[in-house]
Amino acid sequence: AAEVRDLIAFLQTLPKAALFVETISSPALIDQIAAETGFTVGGTLYADALSGPEGPASTYEEMYKHNMDSILEQLED
Repeated sequence: AAEVRDLIAFLQTLPKAALFVETISSPALIDQIAAETGFTVGGTLYADALSGPEGPASTYEEMYKHNMDSILEQLED
């Protein structure tokens, strides 16, 4: 709990940030941090698993492209 509190306090000092959920993690903690900081959840990143064949990260190349596009999109706003 103290680490989350410290992270939220740090994020509140930043002029801009985006938070991302990993596909293998529960989004609950990221949602809580977003609610307390006012920052946007910028989407889902694939880290340890690919999406299904029809998803945006069905190969490692597509996974990296999806993740980079998601991050860059949030940086542009």
